[in-house]
Amino acid sequence: MSIGLFWINYACLSIENTIKTIFFKYSYHLINMKLKTLNWNDHDRHEFGEHLISGLKKNGMIILKKVPCQENNLKQIKESFFSFSNQDDDIKSKYNELENTFGYSKETNSESIQFSRKGQITEDPAIDYPENLITDPITFQNYYKIADSFSSLILRKIGRGLQIQEDYFPNLIERGYSKLKLTFYSIIKKNNPSKEIQDTSLITIHFSIPKNFQLLTPEGNWESVSLEKDEILVSSGTILSRVTNNKLKAAEYRISSCIKKNDRIHILFYIIPHPNSQITKIYPPTERPLFKSIKASSLN
Repeated sequence: MSIGLFWINYACLSIENTIKTIFFKYSYHLINMKLKTLNWNDHDRHEFGEHLISGLKKNGMIILKKVPCQENNLKQIKESFFSFSNQDDDIKSKYNELENTFGYSKETNSESIQFSRKGQITEDPAIDYPENLITDPITFQNYYKIADSFSSLILRKIGRGLQIQEDYFPNLIERGYSKLKLTFYSIIKKNNPSKEIQDTSLITIHFSIPKNFQLLTPEGNWESVSLEKDEILVSSGTILSRVTNNKLKAAEYRISSCIKKNDRIHILFYIIPHPNSQITKIYPPTERPLFKSIKASSLN
């Protein structure tokens, strides 16, 4: 091969690789661009609630950036989780029946722990945040409180966006059944994605998502979503769908594949009303309800 032909081939290969790089970078951002992204620093603006609702209406999910949930908090709770998951099965199995406080469960392709408030099963108002009996309780308690407070703020913005009383949703979840859950997936191969999930919640806050987390779009396509360090994902649950007459449809998601250990953890906060709360259509006010009014306890 002549020197001239070599350099021509080299140039063509370089151009091809450059085009591929640009394409994949563009595709990556295009996927995330389909989800509305809002800056949490703007949450006091009147139109913030309207933008929040429009994003949830479109895809059932929205990204919030500049969220005051520090990376150190995520790191600590992940370390505590891995500390627990490394325990022997006979130790972990002792916590299978503690679902109202600190519960452990194991499925075919994942294991989870959940940290819940005791408010739904006790009349003692002093008992709000149960202790983690296995590892550092402060880590889980603090993160639960952060998530709980933050969820009330988001629900107020949703209420404003729907033009209903801003405290309607916070009152609905007062002393409710909200749960902080950490799920560690087994290795998931591309041809065998996890099962599709719709959450039985008002909304779910995803503080950390696994790699290749996918959302089912209104067009019926599975598309990947990723988050930056200062971003969280908020998704509509089936309860929010009921109270908005299916105007805010419940998001459906799955994990398509994940291999590395740190890519397989999912940290969620399910915002769930008190079991005695009545779940009834409140929006739009003039539409005939698509669902019967029902107690929240019947939906879990």
